[in-house]
Amino acid sequence: MRQYVMKQTSPPFTMLCDTKFVAYTRYHVKCSKAGLLMGLCRAKMNGSLKKAAAKGFGGLGGGPVDGRIDRMPADFLIDEEGKIADVFRAKFADEHMPWKRIEAFIPKGRACRCSRSNCVSESCRRKHEEVKQSFGEIFIG
Repeated sequence: MRQYVMKQTSPPFTMLCDTKFVAYTRYHVKCSKAGLLMGLCRAKMNGSLKKAAAKGFGGLGGGPVDGRIDRMPADFLIDEEGKIADVFRAKFADEHMPWKRIEAFIPKGRACRCSRSNCVSESCRRKHEEVKQSFGEIFIG
């Protein structure tokens, strides 16, 4: 994960990697050839497959795959006591927990407020978009 994900982005939270699939097993994360194919088709149609391949994600573009390639993604939110507070089990290979759900989990006052244009936090993206829109009228016409 460090080699492929952390070189591409700096998420405003800690990421853990379950290389032994302990959480995947305990929380009954499924494998699905149909989910893999549908996810790949959807990702190809929306352009994200090409971007993922260019970055070497998920075995695309020669990157390694841990475990079964048809294992569906799962995202876990872990509280400050180390307990799993929320689980998202994907039905298709291109799905992950929505950012709104992740941000709702962050305690008030601890959310990212860096306001960088490339920040993954929805609140920062929204603020940056508002600034872009307010200045956009200057450049039209």
